[in-house]
Amino acid sequence: MTQRAAFFRLLLIALTTWMALPAQAGSKVLYLGDSLSFGAFGTTLDRQLRQSGCEVYTMVTGGATPYYWLSDFETVSGDAGHWVKQDGYERRLRRTRAVPKIEPLLEKFHPDVAVVQTGTNLYATLRDKKKTPAERIKAVEYVVDRLCRVLATEKCRVYWVTPPDSHTGKYPRELQEQMREIIKRVVGRQGRVFDSYAVTHYTDPYPQEDGIHYGPEQATDWARRVARDAIAWIGQADSSSIAVAPEAPLPEETVRKALPVISGANTVRVEAVLKEKTPFLHPENSTYRNALACYEYEVVKVLEGNYTDAKLRVAHQVMRNSQLRPELDWLPGRRETLTLVPLATYPDTEKLETLDELPEADLPILTPFQGS
Repeated sequence: MTQRAAFFRLLLIALTTWMALPAQAGSKVLYLGDSLSFGAFGTTLDRQLRQSGCEVYTMVTGGATPYYWLSDFETVSGDAGHWVKQDGYERRLRRTRAVPKIEPLLEKFHPDVAVVQTGTNLYATLRDKKKTPAERIKAVEYVVDRLCRVLATEKCRVYWVTPPDSHTGKYPRELQEQMREIIKRVVGRQGRVFDSYAVTHYTDPYPQEDGIHYGPEQATDWARRVARDAIAWIGQADSSSIAVAPEAPLPEETVRKALPVISGANTVRVEAVLKEKTPFLHPENSTYRNALACYEYEVVKVLEGNYTDAKLRVAHQVMRNSQLRPELDWLPGRRETLTLVPLATYPDTEKLETLDELPEADLPILTPFQGS
């Protein structure tokens, strides 16, 4: 064996040994993720955390954000897949009736570390046309910080995995940079952030693919990078150094409580003409079982209730239980009689994947009345 070959052999042995170093003995890890943690990324990260010596409780829900896990907000169903794994138990479901809240999980599992992979579904909050730009940022900052503070009160350290790079046709670069900055700044005060944007690059064609989710090879590479960093960090310190951030009041604009549906108060019935719609570009490849798309109408006549704007913004459910809805085929010029309520009337519906490519406008987002 040449001297050069011997050197590379020793280097390979050293790297392999380093990658296999166990985390702190007995470390309990709560792994929370969204749909990006399904498939190769999640299975790789879960496996490597366990192989490092961690005791891991994995809970992944498609579409998840901190809104799903925080008890400040109403319990929601998970309609885009649900994966739970603990030693001796694993189950994958197409849907769950109620996504568990963080406090019962902390009480049950008493984790030392929470590995949190989420953020992509918060892009919708950063594009929420019901809020000003400052309110959008404040809403994301609040829920990210709130989850960190809840974990800190239970002496659970936070390791947050940012979203990976997305196709700019799906999420513009400036929007991704905004999310990156928020997570690094807010989580960085209390935990560690893995900057996925720096080590990933979305290369699949768009809109043939969804612009978000990675194939097995790229997802596995991303997961291995996360695992190496997370395992090393988990082994570095204990929870005694955790400082709980000061409690902050819940901002009014982030409250997601159901509004009462009262005829004549929150309900309006109109005749309207469809003027513009957000296209649902690739329903056959959608990773969501349920999705909304925003349509804009011109008001012809108010039949019941009180509505003063000349235009309407309506969030129609264009996919339900993986089945396409008739509204998907509606074309501009179509005249409809619509009975509408504020989208916030239905918290579960409001949290669905929402496609909104309409121009900015100071209009409330309404949705068809679902009946009593």
